[in-house]
Amino acid sequence: MNTIKSVGIDIIEIDRMQLLPKLIARYLSQDEIKEFENIKSKKLKKQFLAGKWALKEALYKALPFEHLVFDKINIIKNQSGQPTVKIKDYQISLSLSHNQTSVIAIAVIF
Repeated sequence: MNTIKSVGIDIIEIDRMQLLPKLIARYLSQDEIKEFENIKSKKLKKQFLAGKWALKEALYKALPFEHLVFDKINIIKNQSGQPTVKIKDYQISLSLSHNQTSVIAIAVIF
């Protein structure tokens, strides 16, 4: 059984997301930007951005780095639809949930 080394959590209000190109470039990887651009609805774009933002903020809180470059972190869905990320030398479990107004993310480092 793996021992938990650290945990990070973040919550974001979806309506606070601004779909500004500068913000999108800062928080999304190139692959995530491509996925984002294929979303048609402004509401779903905000939800997508909020989800990636919350996941990366949770990672930032859980990992022992002083500075993570968010646009270099690529979070994808695995075969089960769960968010997943690969960062050298770390086993990471991510979870994301949302309702109509908020997104919450957790990152567990083993």
